[in-house]
Amino acid sequence: MKKQTSIIILLAAIFLVPLINSFFSPTDFALQFINTFFMIGLFYLACGAFLFVVEKGFFNGIIYSMKRLRRSTMKGKLLSQFDDIDKTDEIYIEYEKNRRTSLTKPFLYIGILSVMTSFIISYLFYT
Repeated sequence: MKKQTSIIILLAAIFLVPLINSFFSPTDFALQFINTFFMIGLFYLACGAFLFVVEKGFFNGIIYSMKRLRRSTMKGKLLSQFDDIDKTDEIYIEYEKNRRTSLTKPFLYIGILSVMTSFIISYLFYT
C-alpha cells in the first residue's frame, strides 16, 4: 500500500508541476509543458539511476580499494596503527549490498516513461 501511494504521488507530481508551470509562463503553453515535463522526468531518471548504483554496491568496491591503497603507502601504514578506519586484514572482504529501497524502480520507470513521452510529444508537435 505504501509503495502504491508513493507511485501515485510521483505520477501526480510529474503531471501537475508542468501543468501549473505552463499556465504561468509567458511563452508557448505546449513548449513550456514539454520542457518542464522532460526536466522533471530527467530528474526522476537521475535519482533512480543513483539509487540503483548505490543499491548494487558499486561504491563498496571503491571504498575497499581506497583502504588498500592507504595501507600500501608508508604514511598509511603508520596511520593505520592508530585508527580503525581500514581493517583490511584479509585479501578480499565481501561487502554486503545496501538495503533495497522501494522507490528505485518507480523512479526509473517513471523517469524513462516521461523522458520518452516528452521526446515523442515534441517530435509530433514540432516537426
